[in-house]
Amino acid sequence: MNVKLIIILFILCLKLNSSAQEQMNLTMNQVIEIAQQKSLNAYINENLFLSSSWKYRAFLAQKRPWVEFFSRPIEFDKSIDVITDNTGTYLSRTEKFTSDATLSVSQNILSTGGEISLYTDLNMLNNYSNENLFWSATPVSIQLSQPLFQFNSFKWDKKLAPLNFEIAKKEYSQSNEEIAMKAISYFFDLLDAQLQYKIAQLNKQSADSLYIKSKGRYERGAIALIDLQRLELNMLNTHTSFEKAKMQLERNKYELKSFLGLRYDQELMLEVPDSVPDLNINPQEALNMAMANNPEILEFQQTILQADRNVDRAKGNNGLRSSVDLNLGFDKSGQSIQSIYQNPDRAQDVSVSLYIPILDWGMSKGQREMAISDKKVAVARVEMEKNDFEQNILMSALEFNMLKSMILNAKKANAISEKTYQVVEDRFLLGKVNLETFYAARNERDNALSNYYNRIRNYWYYYYYMRSITLYDFQNEVALSKN
Repeated sequence: MNVKLIIILFILCLKLNSSAQEQMNLTMNQVIEIAQQKSLNAYINENLFLSSSWKYRAFLAQKRPWVEFFSRPIEFDKSIDVITDNTGTYLSRTEKFTSDATLSVSQNILSTGGEISLYTDLNMLNNYSNENLFWSATPVSIQLSQPLFQFNSFKWDKKLAPLNFEIAKKEYSQSNEEIAMKAISYFFDLLDAQLQYKIAQLNKQSADSLYIKSKGRYERGAIALIDLQRLELNMLNTHTSFEKAKMQLERNKYELKSFLGLRYDQELMLEVPDSVPDLNINPQEALNMAMANNPEILEFQQTILQADRNVDRAKGNNGLRSSVDLNLGFDKSGQSIQSIYQNPDRAQDVSVSLYIPILDWGMSKGQREMAISDKKVAVARVEMEKNDFEQNILMSALEFNMLKSMILNAKKANAISEKTYQVVEDRFLLGKVNLETFYAARNERDNALSNYYNRIRNYWYYYYYMRSITLYDFQNEVALSKN
């Protein structure tokens, strides 16, 4: 029985080890999906949005009442006091125990910036020096604190907090598209490394074959010694290029796996996205979508609101300031806890404070004028940035629409260069073209293939860039903003 168990475990270990080395074939869309769900960038963006969400919830909590309880259940004081009265000065030993508790319900007044509270408290004093037990309580009391002619932060939070949260939602959606753009960069970096590795491998094999064949032609006197030596040098160079391409391939594999959060020993092979959708983006439609969805438009509004807020604050904090504090309720004291809740006395307290600056050497006026000037600068900058934003959207749409035809041209050029190379290679072996012509044809083939992949790379990068700045999926015709 133990032998069978050991065999089974051994087979499972072999399977697990072989599965760890299995090659993962990934398309571009799969790489984007993994990046948006499992990458470190996605984790950071998710938590940034959660932080903004909790910040907005904190603002909403300001609009609701809150309950607080405060207590000092034990406070013991044993000391000697110096007392002076009409009979003279003498020392008095104090030994007392106190305890108190307060329960309150408070509510912000958002429209005026004040605060209203309803509270009750209970206090106890036991003076051991004269064996006197004393109770006092406020059964119920209403307290109002209202600033006058001052800056009301609640009023501006009411305008800015929902706007900030809406910006955070749109920035979260935009960050997903930016992750897609990063994923495309890493994807095509590795794809290009795969391509360069394949090209280097083909060139190495071709150089080895040509050198071997050319040695026979040299022995027959068909080519000169210098041509044979150049072919040998080319063979050595292709071996070096192959090793460099192999190293670059491994480096780019590691970078993509690190970005996606995959195991370092996971083998990857990317599939070439050799087809692109037949998509044409109307520049005006792209601009309309960007104006409706892009967080930068809301940030323009945010900038103006913050400038208005600063002006209001400068005016409110540097002029006449006043406040009213009102306290209405009942209180009573007595020798027993039962007596203090029987027929409590009315208590009221009203105070008005007033602050009038007499001479500040123009400091208040300077702060107000500075805030007003800053607002004018903010408005001018927003107008300029808005114009640049609109122009960028229109030009980006026009540039994107050109990429499809550029891909088709690059694909044709790649096919032609491949055929040309095959013809030149055959003619070179027959001695009908020289070595320079052969090298030129090979370079044209390599460059045409690289150019074709770069055009595909540019197309998809630009496509997701258009999605990021408009927050709109032009293929499926749906908005990308987070609800």
